[in-house]
Parts: sequence; structure tokens; C-alpha cells
Amino acid sequence: MCPAQVFAKLSEKPVAAASLGQVYRATLLPELGGTEVAVKVNSDLAGLVDAWAERFLHEMDYRREAASALRFARDMEQLQVGQAY
Repeated sequence: MCPAQVFAKLSEKPVAAASLGQVYRATLLPELGGTEVAVKVNSDLAGLVDAWAERFLHEMDYRREAASALRFARDMEQLQVGQAY
């Protein structure tokens, strides 16, 4: 889908910086509501890869995963208490 199929207006210059890109001001086409919206465009490939790598390493922390699994099991046990089968 190209921008012209979604937006009636789209600013040429960004109005703000986001964590991994830039934010543009836009107006949706009337058939899509016609409201003003913010459009975030990712453009920093190096930053995107860095963010992915950080999250990947976070997911590889098996101690954290084990703690999450134990918490999930406890939460599920609490939900089952009092349920009739």
C-alpha cells in the first residue's frame, strides 16, 4: 500500500524523532476517518539491529525465562483453585 492510498496529507519533514525512526504528521483520507495522526517511520537500520540484538539477548537469559515459567505456573494454579470440574 502506498501513502496516497491512506493519507490525504503527509508532512514532508518529520515533526519529531522516535526511538528508531522519525515521526511525521498526516491526515487520513476521509473514507478512513479523516483524522490527524502521527506516522512513525523506521529509518535507522543500525539502531533497529541494535534494539533487536538487545531484545534477543534478553530472551536468551534462561534464568529469567525459568522465573517467568514458575510465575506463570503459580498464576495458573491460583486460577484453578475453586473451579469445579
